[in-house]
Amino acid sequence: MERSDSIKKRYFYKLFVRIVSLFLYAAKVSLVPRALGPTHYGDFTFLSGIFTSITNFFELGTSNAFLNYSAKNRKSGAAVIFYTLYSLAIPIILIIFIVAVNIFGYEQTFFPDQRMQYVYLAALFGWLLWLSNIVFGYSDAKGLTVVSEIVRLKVRVFFTLVLVALFIFQYLDLTTFLIFCILETIGFVVYTIIYCAKDADHSEYSWTEFKKSATALTRYFYQYSSPLFLYSVVVLLAGLWGRWFLQVVGGSTEQGFFGLSDKISSISLIFTVSMVPIFMSEFSKAHGNSDFETMRKLFRDNAKLFYFLASVLAIFFVFHTPEITRLFAGDEFSGAILPIAIMAFYPMYQTYAQMNGAVYYSTERTKLYRNIGIGFILVGIIANYFFVAPRNFFLPGLGLGAVGAAMAGVLVVIFSTNIQLLFNCRYLKLKYREFVWHQVISVLILLASMSVGKTIIKTVFSLFGLDLGVWIIFPSGILYCAFVVVLVFFVPRLTVGFDRPRTLFYVRMFLAKIKSIYQKPPLAPSGVSSDKIDM
Repeated sequence: MERSDSIKKRYFYKLFVRIVSLFLYAAKVSLVPRALGPTHYGDFTFLSGIFTSITNFFELGTSNAFLNYSAKNRKSGAAVIFYTLYSLAIPIILIIFIVAVNIFGYEQTFFPDQRMQYVYLAALFGWLLWLSNIVFGYSDAKGLTVVSEIVRLKVRVFFTLVLVALFIFQYLDLTTFLIFCILETIGFVVYTIIYCAKDADHSEYSWTEFKKSATALTRYFYQYSSPLFLYSVVVLLAGLWGRWFLQVVGGSTEQGFFGLSDKISSISLIFTVSMVPIFMSEFSKAHGNSDFETMRKLFRDNAKLFYFLASVLAIFFVFHTPEITRLFAGDEFSGAILPIAIMAFYPMYQTYAQMNGAVYYSTERTKLYRNIGIGFILVGIIANYFFVAPRNFFLPGLGLGAVGAAMAGVLVVIFSTNIQLLFNCRYLKLKYREFVWHQVISVLILLASMSVGKTIIKTVFSLFGLDLGVWIIFPSGILYCAFVVVLVFFVPRLTVGFDRPRTLFYVRMFLAKIKSIYQKPPLAPSGVSSDKIDM
């Protein structure tokens, strides 16, 4: 099934689809909160978050083992069969869990103020969402990024039109939205498998080959994932605790405010999160070939680039939170303004966390990853309680609700990410202070640019007696983008982390791809190969 699509071509398609998807995702984030309202949107956020945590627990870290194996082994049909069987066991476990909760009368304990029909639908959606991530990750591991991205875009465009129709004709409620999410995710999974299977070597996926490899695969998955069992338990408890505790003390409305802040902040990941599987695939291959220098270059260049890309949108959101909240969700969600402003910083470090995790998994240093993760998850639980718990509790907290949940999440991800980064830098023999310096200086540059840009726009329009209201985000955003382009050109090392020749080469390559994806790429500067671009 493996193709030879170059990294630059896969990167281009990822970036192109992310740009288009940004507008489609914005449409979804804008329509759904308005249709559901804070309470029902909070119910959706709570249930989807709960079952995402439970599904991730039952996978026990095996997805990374599967994708790592697929990237390092050209023929992995037996592993696909093995993991398919494992994946089908997860929804059975989820159903047994929900039925047991229902039979023994613990619905309100586990799912406060939720109807059981929503619980079952959310469980199915949580599993399908996890499965879709596995399918997309596998397509990246096998170099099928171009095919899967085209399929993903087609499906997303179609279902966005369906969502708009549901909203216009007032059929969009919590039940129909959950069903919509399920059907959309099924579309992603089914069509990606169909298109990717067209070029597959079907003899590789035989039951006979599976039986020959079953014992060795079981041993591999166990050795890779067993160190992560305790980590998976702690992640499950932390994930359930955060959502459940906010639901209990703050209710569905506070849950809705926090959920909206999480959704809007995740837009900042639109250009980076889907690039990580490609990075992990290439890093795994380099590790499999014992190519330490390539591993160092991959991490050094891409960690800074991805962080900067996430920061560009994040800083924009920080300065336009009131306008974005009203534009996306309306005045009903005014209580989400401060959580959104705080959570805007989360994707910046979540990008680093994903990059760090890819390195730990690719190099099979799962025990160290587990130990760091468990320590900070426990810190996160304590921080979440402190910021969210009401002041009149037996152990009083600050009672900040959604604001507190956002503050706890951002603080913990900043510290945990940098500890992970420290150990990765030691492993790869890179200078840790170089990455810390880049984190600080690049954000300060963006903060200054956005501040100046918004001030200029307000001043110019006020001279004409105009108040743009929420629409200030458009001229302000355009001027901000112009500032960013200038900064990348003049101080590339402080922004994207490259020198100017490499930066200009990437720009020319991107413009050439826009013109024609089949056009011969521009000549690379000295030291940069035009056949295989370091990520």
